[in-house]
Parts: sequence; structure tokens; C-alpha cells
Amino acid sequence: MDYEQNVSSTDGESDDGNFNELLELAIAVLGTHELAIEWFHKPVLGLSGARPIDLLASLHGSNQVKEFLIRLQYGVYQ
Repeated sequence: MDYEQNVSSTDGESDDGNFNELLELAIAVLGTHELAIEWFHKPVLGLSGARPIDLLASLHGSNQVKEFLIRLQYGVYQ
């Protein structure tokens, strides 16, 4: 199954380019494409228990995911 195709722009604010950017960041932080895809589909405590993939439907949610990944990258969350 191609998980990247599961991302839709329900409000027109998020797009595939944004997902690709976040996927690349997730790969850099988590180490592999497979781990990044898994992470997008699991609830994340630092995102109030939301699944990152569900937050990508809006610009605000995408920004939350990006900020969280950057915090992970710098060791703010373990």
C-alpha cells in the first residue's frame, strides 16, 4: 500500500509537496523511510495523541508536525 497517497488536502492548505518535505524531515530524524511512514500512522504523545498523517489535512496541522519533528531532531523530545 502506498501510504503517501493516503494524504489528502481536505481544506486546500496542505499539498503533496508539503508531505514530501515532512517525509524527508521524518526520514532524517528517524533514520529510514519505513520508520518515517510508520511514525506518520501512529498516535504521537507530543501531538496530543494525534496521528501525524491526520494532521496533514491542514496547514496548521502540518506546521505542528514539522515543529514536532524539529524538536525531535534537536533532542527536545526523546
